[in-house]
Amino acid sequence: MQRLLLAITVAFAVAGATATAVAAGADAPRLVRWSGAEPSVLEPSSRIMVRQGGQLRLGIENVVSAKYHEITWYKNDQPIPGATGAVLVLDAVEDFASGTYTASLRTPCAERRTAAVTVAVDEASAGITSTPLAAGYRLEAIQPNPVADKATIRFSVPAPCKVTLRVVDVVGNAVATILSADVPAGTHSSEFIVSNPDIVSTLYYVVLSTQGFRTSQPMMVVK
Repeated sequence: MQRLLLAITVAFAVAGATATAVAAGADAPRLVRWSGAEPSVLEPSSRIMVRQGGQLRLGIENVVSAKYHEITWYKNDQPIPGATGAVLVLDAVEDFASGTYTASLRTPCAERRTAAVTVAVDEASAGITSTPLAAGYRLEAIQPNPVADKATIRFSVPAPCKVTLRVVDVVGNAVATILSADVPAGTHSSEFIVSNPDIVSTLYYVVLSTQGFRTSQPMMVVK
């Protein structure tokens, strides 16, 4: 009987410690920004500016290796595909990188989420127009959406030009190029097959780019 009571007491103690570790938020680890040799610690709810085309490097306070943690990075509470290291590196950032970032750290006993920071990409020097209907350019909503097999992308241009259609992830990393060619004025359509194993079930953006113009449409992949 005494052994049984001791086992129950230990079980409750372990469960209580685990619950405390998971639920703890006041002492959540902070994110750090690497902009040189030394990282700078970001206070919770910090807002940082990144120039478009520049690099963004975020780390986790006092975590220099993923050896003892299972790490997942999130943007706007969506997991960032492939972002599982102690440092998140985004090169040549676009406006898609704007959003709220956190990271989760899991061990066999607990899971903790870092305090959130907001990233804003400065588009002042981008030299592009992002208005969907500017000067007769148009990228229509992706059909179907969500897409499980094949998506149709329809777009219009007012004059002959070179058009690039890309698929990017939630932080702007290029996943696939659908089209890169000179097209005549008018309405065109392209197809995107999502059977590629590198395309996982998550949110992407289809980006239309020409000289001096860019716009995008969201595309949810559900396999």
